[in-house]
Amino acid sequence: MSKFIREELLVDGVKTVVQSAGTGEPLVLFHGAGTVDGFDFAEAWARRFRVIVPYHPGFGESGDDPSFTDIHDYVMHYLELFDTLKIDTLSLIGLSMGGYL
Repeated sequence: MSKFIREELLVDGVKTVVQSAGTGEPLVLFHGAGTVDGFDFAEAWARRFRVIVPYHPGFGESGDDPSFTDIHDYVMHYLELFDTLKIDTLSLIGLSMGGYL
């Protein structure tokens, strides 16, 4: 994802790394539990969408939050992230755990 801009955001006290590129309607890509990769198509989609790839808390370069005990905690974290990014509506693609979210 060479054309992507990397940001570090503080979301509910957790450092959350987000990569993004493009303009248009937001398209969020959630990675799986085993990897933060798997979105080879992201650059192509950034020609049409605002592609946003956050790293889950505790994965990649994002900080960990030991208080996260279930999937609900991740969902609430991402709702707060979307508020921070001023995103009201979006499309979402998730791989493995990312699809579960």
